[in-house]
Amino acid sequence: MYDYPPLCYMERGKFVGIFPELLNFIARLHNWTIKYRFVDFEEGIKLLSEGQLDLLCAVPYSAKGEPPYLMGSESVFNDWAVLFSNVSTYVASFVELDGKKIAIVKGDVHSRAIVESARKFGIHPYFLETEGSYREVMKMVVAQMADVGLVSRSFALHRANVYNVKKIPLILNPVEFHFAAAKKASMVKVLDILDREVADLKRDDSSVYYELMDKYVRVKRQYYPRWLKAVILVFACGITVLYGGFYTLQRMVALRTRQLQEKKEELEAYHQELSAMHEELQLTNVTLNKALEKYRVLVKTVVEMDVMDETRFMKDLLGLSLHLVEEAQGGFVAVDDEGWKVVAGMGYRYDRMEGQYFEKREIMNRIKDIMFAPGDPKCVLVPFKVGGRVAAILGLYLPIKRNFEKTLLMLKPLQTLGSSFLTIKHLSKIKGKFQSELIKALVKFIEMRDPYTRGHSMNVARLSAEIAEKLGLDRENIKLLYWAGIVHDVGKVVIRMDILQKPEKLTREEMDEVRRHPVLGAIILNELEETKKLAKIVKHHHERWDGRGYPDGLKGEEIPLGSRILALADAFDAMRSERPYRRALSLEETLEEIRTCSGTQFDPEVVKVFLQYRLYEFKKTP
Repeated sequence: MYDYPPLCYMERGKFVGIFPELLNFIARLHNWTIKYRFVDFEEGIKLLSEGQLDLLCAVPYSAKGEPPYLMGSESVFNDWAVLFSNVSTYVASFVELDGKKIAIVKGDVHSRAIVESARKFGIHPYFLETEGSYREVMKMVVAQMADVGLVSRSFALHRANVYNVKKIPLILNPVEFHFAAAKKASMVKVLDILDREVADLKRDDSSVYYELMDKYVRVKRQYYPRWLKAVILVFACGITVLYGGFYTLQRMVALRTRQLQEKKEELEAYHQELSAMHEELQLTNVTLNKALEKYRVLVKTVVEMDVMDETRFMKDLLGLSLHLVEEAQGGFVAVDDEGWKVVAGMGYRYDRMEGQYFEKREIMNRIKDIMFAPGDPKCVLVPFKVGGRVAAILGLYLPIKRNFEKTLLMLKPLQTLGSSFLTIKHLSKIKGKFQSELIKALVKFIEMRDPYTRGHSMNVARLSAEIAEKLGLDRENIKLLYWAGIVHDVGKVVIRMDILQKPEKLTREEMDEVRRHPVLGAIILNELEETKKLAKIVKHHHERWDGRGYPDGLKGEEIPLGSRILALADAFDAMRSERPYRRALSLEETLEEIRTCSGTQFDPEVVKVFLQYRLYEFKKTP
């Protein structure tokens, strides 16, 4: 075994943790004699593969290729990675890890996952590898040798409270841990016995398996005098209020800085700005930002759904929902398969329910919206519908009943995406419709962040299609340009809200940030096969006819025709709309500006058609 508390570790010279204590219990049942050896993980895998070890505890399961050792079929523990920062670092989203120093354990399964995720998202943190354990990672964060540390969720539950660190609202890399054995004939039977015994123990609520879970990953029940309980309760309430206030304040601010610790003056300026923003921002903005960060991850998941099986998607969706609804301690997903079959389960003893069927089908079928389960007010049920039929159900266990309205706000995007995924999987003929709904959902999220642009994308799409039709483009290109108009501002999902809603003139740095949105939009659209054709049009819709536009400074007919059309439609609707920094222009003022900019900002032929057919008289979206 190796050092991975609380799954397996050494304490006062003894081999302890969930895996060794479970193994000891099974060994006593079968009269086995066990000799332990303490190794690091990579060494253990090597020795196991060479047959010098018989068994290795807590080996993460991977579906990629066949390993050079035997992997048990029964999962002993489900885990995932979490992030903690030191008291001087503020991180609220994955992209804000760019440039940060991240402490990781060399060779750890979660460490490999975050390195790969950083590469996919195009961010460049500095990874500080330690040959030690998660304890060493946390010590590096506390000592401010690293801004952020990556540890397992189980370690965080078991030991994080002893370190002066802050939890970051992100989760990574759900993974199952199994027993693994050397490829020996004698170990095939041993591994089979272990799988069978673990499965039996997981079916018994009072077994040693759940005693170990309670011991290592749940709070142990203690008995104290009443007066001591009262003192502890008052103290805990005070700490909770203080921590809750600080945690809310932390979520309200998402400012980047790479030199926070280099100069005292910069640190003081940052705290002053933090205090000012605390007085201005409202709790609703914080909630929206939090939901949006999670939604970005969900959108990326949906983008990949064509190559993802239903069970994997449901497990990912369940993991994200457990993180999004912080008070949830477990959950399950069941699908309609000649009965309600559980395909995913995590925490609160739901993990042992995979493959089982629910009997309460009649109750489940009466669900119309998110609701608490009849007869069980601690379980909230979320239906996923396909064509008006409930095709799957997400259930979350809430031991402490919180504000149901807040829970609804967190779960609505999950419900939408879950229903959309099932629809596209089971009704492939409406794939195009799903794509349009997903794109519109993205646009609505942009408009939620920047209310002054509400209806703007629809107006630009309709006007672009009308111009394209008058220019004689074929039906396919007219349709393509319509969707380009719908998503032309999709890159704004990663632009900071305080910039999008700033009522004053933007600084040069802020303007440069906004001007990134065409390129960011093209990157997002390139991720989905069906929207790749839109990416080039969106990328160049802020180029100018005279070559002074961005991002590439294209000139004249170097600019794609669709981008030239989109540029005029975008500018027309923007001038006719209210903005935080100016009033809406009158129709006469707008037309005069377009005539003036013909041949400089706009394609003269596009302007000619726009004016000739009086396309400026189209009806705007309310």
